[in-house]
Amino acid sequence: MLYKKIISLLLKYKKTVIIIAIIAFGLPVFLLPNKITNTNWYGKLYNYTLGNSFYTDNIKTYVNKTLGGSLRLFTWF
Repeated sequence: MLYKKIISLLLKYKKTVIIIAIIAFGLPVFLLPNKITNTNWYGKLYNYTLGNSFYTDNIKTYVNKTLGGSLRLFTWF
């Protein structure tokens, strides 16, 4: 009976449960490389945005800690 109530509650708030699960486990942004050597348009765009030296030196550490969640802690150590 308890499981039925829990499952019905989770199904009622499905989007909220999915968002909480993503935030809890985290997004693997810490696995993204600093630069891409590919010369296609997406390689150039990546290097211009996420491969930029300002981003990698100043912002990347905070983004990794914020969006990494518990997944970052399990893979880091």
